[in-house]
Amino acid sequence: MTSFAANINSIPKVLIVDDDPGIIELIAECMREYFDFQALTAGSGNEAKALLAKHPDIAFMTCDVQLPNGNGIDFVKSARQAGSEAPILIVSSVSHQARAAVGVLKPIEFLDKLLIGKDLVGKFSRLSPEFNRLRQECSRVKAEVKESINQSAILIDDTRLLVEQSRLEIERSTAQRHKKAV
Repeated sequence: MTSFAANINSIPKVLIVDDDPGIIELIAECMREYFDFQALTAGSGNEAKALLAKHPDIAFMTCDVQLPNGNGIDFVKSARQAGSEAPILIVSSVSHQARAAVGVLKPIEFLDKLLIGKDLVGKFSRLSPEFNRLRQECSRVKAEVKESINQSAILIDDTRLLVEQSRLEIERSTAQRHKKAV
């Protein structure tokens, strides 16, 4: 059986880069609900770069074009220069501008913010041939975590029972010694 920490670390991570908390929450909830991904969020390109450096195993990224202190295209370029090959979904109300600016930084998909609720899952599915494998792996890990928790609960119950039996034995032994002493 694998450890809980190892299971948590193997859950695929998605990095969501947007300055709109509502968009961040919508995408994060979708990633958790539909794909069992761990959502990491950043409100700016600088925050995103720091998270990418801390979590080089990020499996997917979403990024807005217009961000405070820079833009999403600069972040995408820096992510590629840093060696990340994670598929990226550009989520923006100006995705036509983003298409021209991104050029050949693949694999990238584009999604207009106005259509975010309609096509987010489909865009993520097309981004990577590995997507379904990650989804299945995540479901497997989730099942292992549940099993680990169940096994831990059984061990805790068994330990409580042993502690209670020991306490009763100590009380009985103490009462017998006290009786002999009197």
